[in-house]
Amino acid sequence: MKNKDATSSSSPHDNHAWVHDVLEPDQLAAAKPQFGLRKLGAGTLLLLWVLRIYVLLMIFLISFQVWKAFHAKP
Repeated sequence: MKNKDATSSSSPHDNHAWVHDVLEPDQLAAAKPQFGLRKLGAGTLLLLWVLRIYVLLMIFLISFQVWKAFHAKP
């Protein structure tokens, strides 16, 4: 049988109840305002797509360099 100490409870929700006692009310996520998604402008969307393409290009280039280094003739 497993030993239960004084801090363990039967449900996972009870295990985290002490957080509400320790944190201030404004530190809880439930107390913070929810803003939702924001519409991005054309410039921001373009920047994000350029960054995505850059990351994919860098992944390809680094992978190619690693493959080339492993298959280089001594």
